[in-house]
Amino acid sequence: MVQGSMFLPYPGDTSNSLFYYLMIDEEDFQPSYLKYSVVDLSLDSGLGGIVDGKKNIQIIDVRIGEGLTAIKHANGRDWWIIARKVSSFPFTDRFIYALLTPNGIELSGESVPEFTGTYGGNLTGNRKGNLLAWVSASAYSHTMPTLALYNFDRCSGNISIIDTILARSPSDQLISACFAPDSNILYVSTDRNFSLYQYSWPLNNLKDSLIFRIKGPGLSTYGNRGGNLVMGADNKIYMSMRRQSLSNSLDGFAEFLAVITKPDLSGIGCYFDTFGVFMNGRENTTYSLPNFPNYDLGALLGSPCDTLSPVDTTQTSIPVFPQGTTTWSVIPTISDGLFTIQGAANGTLMVYDLYGREVFRKPLTNSTSFDPSTYPPGLYWVTVQKDDGTWYPARKIIRK
Repeated sequence: MVQGSMFLPYPGDTSNSLFYYLMIDEEDFQPSYLKYSVVDLSLDSGLGGIVDGKKNIQIIDVRIGEGLTAIKHANGRDWWIIARKVSSFPFTDRFIYALLTPNGIELSGESVPEFTGTYGGNLTGNRKGNLLAWVSASAYSHTMPTLALYNFDRCSGNISIIDTILARSPSDQLISACFAPDSNILYVSTDRNFSLYQYSWPLNNLKDSLIFRIKGPGLSTYGNRGGNLVMGADNKIYMSMRRQSLSNSLDGFAEFLAVITKPDLSGIGCYFDTFGVFMNGRENTTYSLPNFPNYDLGALLGSPCDTLSPVDTTQTSIPVFPQGTTTWSVIPTISDGLFTIQGAANGTLMVYDLYGREVFRKPLTNSTSFDPSTYPPGLYWVTVQKDDGTWYPARKIIRK
């Protein structure tokens, strides 16, 4: 199953050892239920294991199709889990959602019915978390594969459709989608007729542009096939490729991951390299790549539902923290090693970057040290929320 599982960090866990493993439990190639298990990396002498009583727990009592994703809630801690409900096999006409918090699954439900497609497809969000794209192998009213683009509200989880567009032919079976880093271009790969498309949406109207296609005398539509698209930490987009049959296909492609080297550029300027990453001579036989949401997405600063980070932000993106009255300090203020908190009562120590993103937190005693040597050099804000909910004024530090 494409996009059938993912890991999410346990919201609020300061030990960085607890994770939710989400899985669509496919049965006999039929869509099934969305379930979770809780993994604790500290179990079994650090080898990790599943927490007792937290294995294969069903989240919502509906069947789910291909395409599982997650987007950070606007508070920067919780997660919206999003998938497609199978209304009547093989069709899906709405989204299901669940909110993952430190207390577990606190909210789940369904969106209103909208565009109807098949359960086979792919669901992805953009880096900012305000857009969703869903590709469907076909739609209810016709046999053409279809792309649908949506707005997403990180506060409420509301999903509203922007536009849909048909593929150019029935054989262009859409298999995966991925937004460029700046969210102005959407890439879509095809299963059959191995192709790569760029989509833009001026005035909220989707428009396509063919970037790449394998086509030639004697080549089968089903021979070489495209697969999942995934954004890498280097801002490049990686694409799996598979070879369905040994005849009527090109040798070699399935031994590589293709790479969109400059995905923010339109047209062939994106530099699509079909031989981007060599897999040591092993041919890929699946469509899938690891299913990664944007783990680094921070809080939506200034929004009504941003209840966990500093209360405001200036136009320069420097956080404005609530002001306390007690004197406290961070020593030293410039270092490439340890920083020590002095003069602060018990509470929670939090460190933010200049974009207001929380990069570190830990329980605070009267004297607590922390080591930001793994962070990029630069300026950071350090603040403390006391156990009674009030804040100390923020202090600036510079990591050399």
